[in-house]
Parts: sequence; C-alpha cells; structure tokens
Amino acid sequence: MALTYMLQHEPSTIADIWEQFSGLTSLLDADDDVDLWKAAVGHIIGDAQYLTARIADKKVVVLVRIGRCSHWLRPHQSWWVADADGGFAAPVGYGGSGYSRGGLPEFDWCLKWQWHADEREWFQTEKPRGKRRLQLRVAIPSRTRQHPQAAIHTTWTPEAPTGPVKAVQFYGFRKQESQWRLAAHWTCSEGLYDAGSCVQSDR
Repeated sequence: MALTYMLQHEPSTIADIWEQFSGLTSLLDADDDVDLWKAAVGHIIGDAQYLTARIADKKVVVLVRIGRCSHWLRPHQSWWVADADGGFAAPVGYGGSGYSRGGLPEFDWCLKWQWHADEREWFQTEKPRGKRRLQLRVAIPSRTRQHPQAAIHTTWTPEAPTGPVKAVQFYGFRKQESQWRLAAHWTCSEGLYDAGSCVQSDR
C-alpha cells in the first residue's frame, strides 16, 4: 500500500517559486517542456517549503539539487495508481544501487540552491554554508515534449525536515488541454506530511 499526500499550491505561489529557479531554463533543450519544469519545480519546492517551515533547529541548512535525467531503469513492472486515467511507472534509475529498482536516477546536469529563512527565498549556490544540512534531490526526466505525462523522483537526505529517516517521493504530472497538472504523489514515509493539512488517500 502506498501513501499519497497532495498539498495544494496557488498558481501565484508556483510562479513565484519558478522565478527563483528560472536559471534552469538556460540548460533545457528543445526536447524539454519548460511548462512541465515550471509546474514540477513549483509543486515540489512548494512542498519543500511546507516541510522546511517545520524545522525547529534554525541552524539546519536546507539545500536542493535539481537536474535532468536521461537514464531511467526500464522496462520494469513497478507502477503506482494515480487516477481514472491510469498510473505511472516508478521513476527509478541506474545510480546508487546500480541496475536495480533502488537506484537513483543519474543527473545529466544539476544546479544547487540554498534556502534563506530570513528572506524566505532560495538562492543559487555553488558553495553551501552550514555544517548540518538537509538536501532535497529532484530528478526530472528528459524529452518531456514527446510525452503527455512525466514521473519525477525526489529524495530527502540524510533525513526529511520532519525526520528522522530519508524520504523518497514520486510526483506524477499529466498534460491535459495544454496544461501540466499534478496527478499523483507517492511517498514511502508515513508521517512526512501533517495529515491535518493535506489530502490523504491510500492506493
């Protein structure tokens, strides 16, 4: 049984987040759907900000690495059900555990940002500050202009902001009427989100 949580983010919030991460645009090519990247980054970072606000220790540094991945493990039979339109193949890759379903999707390239709590903004960085760090890794598939849906792999390490264990999450997006929407979200970490503030369903 997979636990599904879907926070709701206003379009204005997603747009504001994308402005802070728009440096990704210069690395995208003709096969990458910029609108998918805007929707994905907006929703995923919106969720990250929700979790980051619950960190009690203000000395904790929150980082995010976002990159494109061309090397996914397939074919495989790991799926999760999304809605009446069907499901998504689990977005797993070759890195980390090698050629297995536990492998991380390897980046073609990636950029890094650090959360500045005082300004409530993300700043691109090459040299993060702070010793105690939580990192969100986001792998977005390549060639998204060629497909009507996309599955995205994210991982919090060494633990999630609401801890105390590493948290893996999958996000499923679909393009309908020229708009990308979040259709599914899966996590193996029960309690990652406060059930009182989000929609919860068992698949």
